[in-house]
Amino acid sequence: MNRKKAMNLVDRATKDTFKADVLENKELLAYLETGGDRLLSGMRKVVQKRAKEVAGIEVESWGPKKAWSGPPLWLKAEAAEKLKAAVAAKSVEDLEAALAAVDELEDAIKFTKADEEAPLAKMEAEARALVEELQNAAAAAETAAAEAAAAAEAAAEAPAEEAETEAPAEEAESPAE
Repeated sequence: MNRKKAMNLVDRATKDTFKADVLENKELLAYLETGGDRLLSGMRKVVQKRAKEVAGIEVESWGPKKAWSGPPLWLKAEAAEKLKAAVAAKSVEDLEAALAAVDELEDAIKFTKADEEAPLAKMEAEARALVEELQNAAAAAETAAAEAAAAAEAAAEAPAEEAETEAPAEEAESPAE
């Protein structure tokens, strides 16, 4: 929804449809909630004037009571871009930082309408799965490296023990001669 569509809704409403098309339009109300104080006050005046002209209705308290006061919505896009970049980089630290930023915003910003799928939520789920996968791969590599080090250490100790057992045997042979 944009200002032009909102104005068209108000202008095209008739006496019979004014209440349903304008006063109870959830899309229009949602647009006004995110639009800010200036848009809200301007549209409220337009709706009140049109309601009086068309339907003969006095509209005193229409629209959201308070304009959007949360964090700017561009932060949502910024968080999504950071998440995309972190997924592309496949760095656990970057992914965890981007996911933390998304978690902070989720409380303040409703990312989608109730009937829509959340693209950011999908990206977030993919990123969390990637973090888990990378951490599992790192743990497996660390385990393999520890096993290899233990095997190398055991292999190094085995020849040393053999050398120790052979040395006394040679010494025992020497005095007998």
